[in-house]
Amino acid sequence: MASSSARTTLAIVAAAALGATVIQAFVPILGAPGPLGQFSDETLNVAVALNCFTRLLCTFEPDKPYGGAFFPEMTIGLLSTWPSAIGWTLRGDLIGARIALIVYDLVLLLGVGYAAMRTVFRLERALALSLAALVCAAVLLVIPDAPWIVVHVQGELSGAAWLAAGYLLLPSYPRLAALVLGLCVWHTKVIYAPFALVGIAWSASTNAPSWPRRARLLLVQLLVFLVPFVAWMLLILIRIGSDGFAVWWTGHFNWFVQGHSGLSGGPFVRGLWQRLASPRLDWRDLTLATKARVLALLFVPPVVLVATVVRRRRAGERNATDDFLRLALAGLGLVFAWWYFFWNDFMWVRHVDPVLIVGLAVLGHSAARAMERASPARRTTAVAGFAGVILLGAALGVPSAVAALRSSSLATSATRYCRSDTPWSAAPWPICVRLAVGTPRPLPSPRPTVTPEASTES
Repeated sequence: MASSSARTTLAIVAAAALGATVIQAFVPILGAPGPLGQFSDETLNVAVALNCFTRLLCTFEPDKPYGGAFFPEMTIGLLSTWPSAIGWTLRGDLIGARIALIVYDLVLLLGVGYAAMRTVFRLERALALSLAALVCAAVLLVIPDAPWIVVHVQGELSGAAWLAAGYLLLPSYPRLAALVLGLCVWHTKVIYAPFALVGIAWSASTNAPSWPRRARLLLVQLLVFLVPFVAWMLLILIRIGSDGFAVWWTGHFNWFVQGHSGLSGGPFVRGLWQRLASPRLDWRDLTLATKARVLALLFVPPVVLVATVVRRRRAGERNATDDFLRLALAGLGLVFAWWYFFWNDFMWVRHVDPVLIVGLAVLGHSAARAMERASPARRTTAVAGFAGVILLGAALGVPSAVAALRSSSLATSATRYCRSDTPWSAAPWPICVRLAVGTPRPLPSPRPTVTPEASTES
């Protein structure tokens, strides 16, 4: 009876922690423009998602030749953006799109967290659901700008959930996992490709007993991994023809190789200390708390992964495939850290958030494995302490969130004015292109027409 009572209490605390986190994370920003500068990507991505559904033309300018070339600079796939089209259509404004995205990302994170607790750690249902809620809350609290990423249709959090789902399937269903990882990379965020490929290589080694079979399984997995990409290419080819496909491919190639992807060219600020102090890059103006989180989630997980391999080998517990996975993930973390600190042209934290999310998952996995060796009483105490910390951290932000809800500035924000009476046929581009920085001024008309301007970030 005591055990049942403890589980019930823990479930209530976990639910309260997640609820408080959602309130303090999203209520103040639901109608606000955001801190990311002259930001038009949100309206672009909602428009692309809507046109994907209504015209099978995934672009914000479907009336241009070749369907606007299918928006070749888009780096956020339909699996991350589709709820925004539904929300925009149902409510007719960006608030609706944002609410739909919040619900979608929370459901994804809760679902994959629950699945991990059940399949990897073999927890009973109530405890698994409680821990999944706490993990979801921790992601929103710990990952820098995570709430803004959600409402701005950026896709890092939903992509991380799809990546995690693929990893959960890799041990038992390697081919299905490869498909899920392909959906993650090609239809959420391409930046997750290195982590997906490392997982596929580990899975092929784990699920086949000999090198010839491993090679065959790896080949099959890679082919399955490419299926979502091939389907995307076929859709473009069918909808805008071979000439349009050539235009799209040229633009897409130029974006990744010669554009702002960081794969070519050199940074316009060189030298680590110059970069950290430069007013042209974002690092200098980040808060100390944000800098601490970035540094911790970039560098602590690789240390933990390498230390685990060293400890296992010293204990005589050799497992080449598992050691490969740990060392490969540690190496990827360090590569992304180098790219962020020495090469990234902007040092926007959002660009490195996918690695921070993976790092948080590594730390969570290591902590859960450590708890498995503890007694049931200590495990319960540890989980209760985790729940208390999350609840306290979230509760501290609730008063300001409630005050923001009552603020008249939300009622006059550009986000709320971005609306349409016929949302199923009128996308937010070019109705309302820009979300201004700071407190927005009341607009002369609730449905203004704004001249389109180029997006400054993708």
